[in-house]
Amino acid sequence: MPNQAHVSNTEAPAAKGHSRFRRLWLCLAATLPLSAFASFRLNIEPIKVHIALPMLVMGLIGIGVILVLLTQRVRVQRAITPASGLWLILLCYAFLMWHLVGTMHSDHVVVAGRDSVNVGIGILCMSIVICFFPRELVFLERFWNVVLGATGVIFAVLVYQNFFVHHATSLGAMFHEDNSMGRNQMTGYLVYVIPFSWASFWWIRKFNRDKVIAFFTLSTLLVAWLYASSRGAWAAVVAGAIPTFFLLPAFFTGRRLRAIYLRSTALVLGGAWAAVQYVDLERLALLRRFQYLYDPGSVTELKSYDSRFELMRQAFVVFLDAPIFGAGLRDTEWLISLDGRSYGLQVHNDYVGTFSDLGLIGGCLLLGIVGLVTWQVWHRTDRRLRDSSWVFLGTRFALVAVLVYPNFMLNVIRTNLFWVFLGLALVASEVEKRHRESQQVRSDGQH
Repeated sequence: MPNQAHVSNTEAPAAKGHSRFRRLWLCLAATLPLSAFASFRLNIEPIKVHIALPMLVMGLIGIGVILVLLTQRVRVQRAITPASGLWLILLCYAFLMWHLVGTMHSDHVVVAGRDSVNVGIGILCMSIVICFFPRELVFLERFWNVVLGATGVIFAVLVYQNFFVHHATSLGAMFHEDNSMGRNQMTGYLVYVIPFSWASFWWIRKFNRDKVIAFFTLSTLLVAWLYASSRGAWAAVVAGAIPTFFLLPAFFTGRRLRAIYLRSTALVLGGAWAAVQYVDLERLALLRRFQYLYDPGSVTELKSYDSRFELMRQAFVVFLDAPIFGAGLRDTEWLISLDGRSYGLQVHNDYVGTFSDLGLIGGCLLLGIVGLVTWQVWHRTDRRLRDSSWVFLGTRFALVAVLVYPNFMLNVIRTNLFWVFLGLALVASEVEKRHRESQQVRSDGQH
């Protein structure tokens, strides 16, 4: 999306991401795992606002960028997006403001306002990442390595606390007690990071300290992913892995590719054998939840398929009643009912909920930005990516998984993490473009 042709020498500080902000970007990487836990939020109760710590770091970056632009008069000529993408962002802001004004006299104006502000801040964070994140492959890899390292440590402690201390049947998001509160937020974060952890592990060829750390991180995240027993997270990661499987020849040579396939199979079988031998699987929820995927009738205590499909059907009816502009921010949950409950219900399909709330115009504006990002990341994949970077592979894997996940979950598109990730995906695509150009120049020089 960022237009390379618009970069000039006068904007070098902005194009390179302002080296003085590198520590803040790494602070963002170190705190990013905390966005998975509601207990690590700054709560402002009078206005019912909850701010994740990574967003505080993003705020510092934004303030710093503004101060530098004002004091140094740096002229930023880089387009945030192509013209169509820039117009989409502006129209999204205008549409959200129009919808917010329309809910001023409703009973849930505070909730609607919070959602519109969340989306607006998320898109702003994406724009800051696109404009000012350093365009260097070494720094981009370092950023994701810090994210994975911090994530591995936090989730290792979380798994230990839940499994060995609390003896929980499934992984919860609380460290001090067995509690399911915030589990969807936690499992959603795993969908973002597991692809990068997987790509990082297989990219390292030699058995050394980095390989051991990558194996520890990947194993921890996969255990957490399974132990959390979220069928939506399972489906999202698997869905992202399928196109990535066919993409591997663009990143690895044939001999190495065969080794990855064989070792992956061995690790999966070995992990399954170890789980059967040393873990009491009968007391865990994951077996019953997995069984429900292919035989719902045999798991009588779970009825989520029926209830979720019924809520989606009703949300679609709400959409048909106001297909152009939507029912209004957070209005859908007050217009659907289930088992006698007729308020505060939410659809476990964020795409359906978005179109029901915002109509075709609002839904297409938001998903138009997502579509531009997806096209930018995926539209070029060839053998020039061999020996490039695991971040390029992980970004493609993660993008598919993240876009599949809202089909099973709510409020994914409205989170700041979703938009920050889209910005990082665009940065990776631009760094990849530069890598392709350097590879082409090197190839032409050899001829």
